[in-house]
Amino acid sequence: MSEVKLDEIPIKVNLTVDGNMYVHSDAIESAVLSLKQAKTVAHLQSAAQDSILRLQSWGFFQKVNVHVDKRNTEPGVLDVTLSVVEKSRTILSAGVDRTTHSGETVGKFDGTIRSPFGGSETLTANCGLGTFDHSNFNVSFQKPQFLRNNDLSVSVGRQVEEHAPVACFQELSRNFSLTLTDPSHRHTWGFRNSWRELRPSTRRVTETEKKLDVPTEPSK
Repeated sequence: MSEVKLDEIPIKVNLTVDGNMYVHSDAIESAVLSLKQAKTVAHLQSAAQDSILRLQSWGFFQKVNVHVDKRNTEPGVLDVTLSVVEKSRTILSAGVDRTTHSGETVGKFDGTIRSPFGGSETLTANCGLGTFDHSNFNVSFQKPQFLRNNDLSVSVGRQVEEHAPVACFQELSRNFSLTLTDPSHRHTWGFRNSWRELRPSTRRVTETEKKLDVPTEPSK
């Protein structure tokens, strides 16, 4: 009797996604099409490993497992369950920092939402609020396997910084960037643009700051 090879055993996969709360099942299934479309046992084994690695790369799941149930009475049909354990959907953090040029105290707030639309996307916001006119914020959006498995990243930001007491002006900068990374992460295509504006300060300079100011003419 000839030995039957795994790559010669035809099968049909009946896939079920289990354990997901905020990531939609159809988004998970679209990311593991090779598992769902496996035609042989050998193909099923390799597709299961690839599917686990792909879902773990999203950073949404603590655990990803593939279970095969052979109790299906229909010949050649395997019931495959893809079970996941999701991480927390929202991440919030806050802190305090001090600027190097003026010693100003700046409050920092960061927030991340995993899968805000039920897919593989991540939305992150960062902002800083200072005691004077010193503030910044940045919003970024990442989506792996966006277009033909290319990773998309979009970022928009704005920053206002007070230069005092020496210069007494505000620096306003805005930025926008868009990048697309291929599945191998060897090539990246992107666009980045920045706008920078200088304008007079609207804050009153205190008497203490005036004493610290640099003289406009050399002393005689």
